[in-house]
Amino acid sequence: MLIIQIALLGDAVSFSDCFSPKSYISGDELTNQLQLHLLPFESLDLIVSENLCKSYLPGKIVVAQIHFDDISFPQTAPQIKFAYVYNKEIIVNFPLSPTDFTHVIDKENAMYELWYDINLIKVNNSVGSIVLTNYNGTNCFQKLELVYTINGNMDVNVIPNKCQITIDSNLLTYIEFQDGLVNNQLQIFPCVSDCSTSEYQLSLTSFDQITKYRVIKAPGIDNQLQAFYKRFVEDRNIRISLNLKFDTNGIYTIVSRVFDNIIANDTRECKKNDKNLILYGVLNPFSVQIQVRESMKCQLLCDMSGIVSVRAELYLWDDKITERINQTLTLDEYNNNVGMAFKNTPKTDLLRANYNEFSKANIVFSFMNANGEIVYEMLKYRDKIYLACVSRASLHINEDHSCVDYYFDNTSTCTGNVISETGKDQIAIFYKDNGVTESLGQFKFTQVVDYGKLKQRVCFTCAQYFLDAVDSYENPTCEQNMEQAKKMIKKVQLGFVINSKFEFIIFHAVVAEYGNIYMPFAIGVVTAALMIVIVVISHAQRGTK
Repeated sequence: MLIIQIALLGDAVSFSDCFSPKSYISGDELTNQLQLHLLPFESLDLIVSENLCKSYLPGKIVVAQIHFDDISFPQTAPQIKFAYVYNKEIIVNFPLSPTDFTHVIDKENAMYELWYDINLIKVNNSVGSIVLTNYNGTNCFQKLELVYTINGNMDVNVIPNKCQITIDSNLLTYIEFQDGLVNNQLQIFPCVSDCSTSEYQLSLTSFDQITKYRVIKAPGIDNQLQAFYKRFVEDRNIRISLNLKFDTNGIYTIVSRVFDNIIANDTRECKKNDKNLILYGVLNPFSVQIQVRESMKCQLLCDMSGIVSVRAELYLWDDKITERINQTLTLDEYNNNVGMAFKNTPKTDLLRANYNEFSKANIVFSFMNANGEIVYEMLKYRDKIYLACVSRASLHINEDHSCVDYYFDNTSTCTGNVISETGKDQIAIFYKDNGVTESLGQFKFTQVVDYGKLKQRVCFTCAQYFLDAVDSYENPTCEQNMEQAKKMIKKVQLGFVINSKFEFIIFHAVVAEYGNIYMPFAIGVVTAALMIVIVVISHAQRGTK
């Protein structure tokens, strides 16, 4: 139980009635956050003398601080800024460490202080006692996922537990999302049986029977829905939670849980029809990579009508660092790309150097029409970002056989990788001509690759050649394609794709040869128009993704 008691301090009478004495604190065990719920004073519009809450404060920055009845925590209480909004509930998030959250969640008394920007006036409003019950999102939901259609309807799929929550008119269900210094709300309704009809209103039923909530794009809620999508497109890593709030005999209780997963609705059935679609990201020594499909090209096997460009965004973070990188390609450039490559930044270098269990990624592909409007999206939410260990490689094409030389990163993390499985490694050779990717065939390795070595050569012959039905080929046989490689190596830059246990990399330099011809290429940062691409795709790490 957490009891909140607040006393009036100072002489700032003009500000003392901005918030209700029913304001309260809740705790989110999943994210180790405390939330200060500042409810608007019930009679704000009746204040007749110096109502600065209405005339001055809206939009102004206020500083909040929470104190508990234990002076040992925290030694320096966190101070959080928020923007004041008139006559609306304001929720202030206080992130804590897991240890600090555990320390305070059972405290019986707390108070908050607010500093306004007029002469740094400090105000504490008196409130009655508020009890934080034992309800929380972890106890009430086993699973929570948001399924959205960009700028359209939104579903929340849940696996509920047996929480004692009454589904009636006292229950408010809403999605909460960050918008700068303000937490906005988007009302959502339980869907008890037929979600295709108007049956979204509250109904007298058991909480554990409800497995879906829905937001319908309609005039009454459209502005709120569009505000959510606008914010979500700006930052795919904002905090988004499902909240259930109810009042029992004057005591507010709130159940809140951050979404376990966010899924873009497959409106064009790209994921359904394309079994090679994966979306998977890797940190390597020179760049950050996204592998889109297991076959060579990024081109999707689905309806792309009306789409002219594709924006790829990558959100990377660990427990200390956050980075966001993106690039936009025309649809033709995207279709002929072999994965996506991003320049390393100082932050991605740090993420790689400090790689740990907190290293995560959001991967977003937005497909846009001629007006720049998003019409379809693919999203991989809070996925593991993988660490690549091949620092460079070279392809050597000879008369009777070909080889790949691997050079591995000499770090403790990379040398700890295990040997790949026999027959699981593959190579595909290709070139780009006028922006179009042409395949020269694929091969299966019989030699295992030891990722613990600093250097290793792996060779293959036409006896290991095979066709992938997804990709088109320059010629039907291995011998014909190798002869084509002999011709093209003099004209364009060859690339090759490696399928192995750990890696997915686009390198900056390649060496290729045929017979006595030896042609070193020094290549700059990978671009969408032309490049030599060496791609190493991880099967074991991505599993069934």
